Amino acid sequence: MKLVLTSALFGAFFLISGCATQCESVGNAYNTCKLTERAVGVDSANFCGLVDAFNQRAAAAGTTGCDAKWTAHIQCWQQNISKICDTTFDGCDTTATDWQDCVGAYCTAIAADPNKYDPECDSGDILIPSPFQSGF
Repeated sequence: MKLVLTSALFGAFFLISGCATQCESVGNAYNTCKLTERAVGVDSANFCGLVDAFNQRAAAAGTTGCDAKWTAHIQCWQQNISKICDTTFDGCDTTATDWQDCVGAYCTAIAADPNKYDPECDSGDILIPSPFQSGF
């Protein structure tokens, strides 16, 4: 009984605390920027879930390492979160490019095979690039 009660309390605390993933935290910070400081509004939970699933599909198809590149990109932003609204800050652009090149290779492979499809790829291009980059 004690274990059940403790587990229930822990679960309730977890839900109430509104724990977000690292990606969602960056997306939520990005959404605080003025419209002149960001390209789009990010539905953080949806976008981050799409990226995670996309990275998993790429890995399953043999394009490995994209998830680590995405994590490096998000960690870069976590370390530079105070600059998330600065459209001239380009300190995390390299990590965005690294990830986009990785999943881009996957999309190119998908485009080359008429029997394959991914909802986040279109003719070799990725449809969910990182919105967290300089300029726009």
